[in-house]
Amino acid sequence: MVPVAYLKQIWWVEVDGDVEFWFLAGAYTLSFKLRLGKVIKRHGRWACSTKDVHGWGVKPVEFKLKTGTGQHAVAKQFLKTTGNWEYHRVGEFIVDDSNTPTKNFKLIRVFIQPIRSFVPQTTPKKMETQIDFVQWLEPDMALKILTYLDDSADLIRASAVSRCWQNIVISNGLSKQLCMTRSPELATITRVVKLSRYNLVPGHNSEPSHNAEEKEHQAYASLFRALTAFPQTYCISDPVSASSTDNYPEESIMNTLDPRDRILHRDSYWSSKGSDDPEAPETLIYNLTASLCVITEINLHPFQAMFQMDFPIYSSKFVRFRMGHPKSWNELNHDFMEAQECADDKFIWTYTSQIFPMARENRLQRFKLPEPVVCIGGFLQIELLGRVQKQAADGKYYICVAHVQAIGRRLSPAFSAEFSEQSDSVSLKYDAKEFGVVMRNVSRGYNCSLSTSLIPVQHPRQLAWGNLQNLWHVVQAHPIGVEYEWVDDDEFEMV
Repeated sequence: MVPVAYLKQIWWVEVDGDVEFWFLAGAYTLSFKLRLGKVIKRHGRWACSTKDVHGWGVKPVEFKLKTGTGQHAVAKQFLKTTGNWEYHRVGEFIVDDSNTPTKNFKLIRVFIQPIRSFVPQTTPKKMETQIDFVQWLEPDMALKILTYLDDSADLIRASAVSRCWQNIVISNGLSKQLCMTRSPELATITRVVKLSRYNLVPGHNSEPSHNAEEKEHQAYASLFRALTAFPQTYCISDPVSASSTDNYPEESIMNTLDPRDRILHRDSYWSSKGSDDPEAPETLIYNLTASLCVITEINLHPFQAMFQMDFPIYSSKFVRFRMGHPKSWNELNHDFMEAQECADDKFIWTYTSQIFPMARENRLQRFKLPEPVVCIGGFLQIELLGRVQKQAADGKYYICVAHVQAIGRRLSPAFSAEFSEQSDSVSLKYDAKEFGVVMRNVSRGYNCSLSTSLIPVQHPRQLAWGNLQNLWHVVQAHPIGVEYEWVDDDEFEMV
């Protein structure tokens, strides 16, 4: 006999159990049999009333299956059918040995919007008799229920149900926990500063203590939305250093940010110095457009030398990415590119990606990170591992890159990170006004499409200034009254 459970006034439910069965070898399917409604007796016959059934279509029910042999399955389904028994398929599992018991771990989790599911559909007079069921639960159980909310919008709605719910959500930092679960990199943040009128008055460096937890709740709830809602853009601002450069500045790392393939009739690319070791690595370091960015993918375009015999492609074998912040911000005042010095040891890398293989092809290659990464500090390192191409002129291995892109979401000016070298702490600064501006623009469809251009957010200033200087020197070198004639690119030949 299979027992049947009847539940009413359900906001959250979890069914968890271990069951052992002996099955014959073969494939099996596990399904749950559920019926939404209340069994009543009407006119002498049993019937199912669906009068008070509501809220089940707001979020999907999650079904899980796990066996002792490591097989597992997950299914999410909306419960839309009411009044009738309905099977909900979870998944399949395979039994290889009929002499070994199969242990099935079954789990149901149901999440419903608190406002819709809790407020009963009754008259105001009857609502006075309703109670807040969370107040009747043990604190640990109430906290466990609310921790299953997987969206910051749900947490905000839950905190608006009653003072009891609000206290559980805010005092336990559930919005912060939600952010940490999605982006573990945020665990390095030690305090939250919400920009307000208190920050603008001399002598007020912090907000009132009784509002600190609430402001932190608001900041992390907004940050959780920003991680996925802010528009995508190109996130590289300026180059910092290259581990080596063959001919500076003609083959500088600056060229990797220029959208053009050729500049002044010369191929635009960065080239490493030659090496006899095909395993010698190279690194490129870039400054991102903000101290807080969510990076989703990084794109590289290996350079193909069309001016050399057989048109070789100077790609690397593999590539790896790191993100982090400087050990000391004062050290970044040094111009590593001009000095042709490597700045790898000047940073603390808080994230390191897996190693991706790079194709030996003349195209923009896309490297999508397994999960979006929050870069706290605003610096990206690209590590090029292994060399595949020798240069015929000197017999040495080189790596050359034509273009680099980092695509993600820029969180500033709504959010920014501030580092304190004295206390070794990281502060999250939150501007609610700027956050509202960005979200309104997103809702209206502004800046939601990513351009196909390679142009970064900020144009390489050094190239533009150098071209202006060259033009000024040309003008000064000729006496007044000399007439100049423009030459078309097709008629101009490099000597």
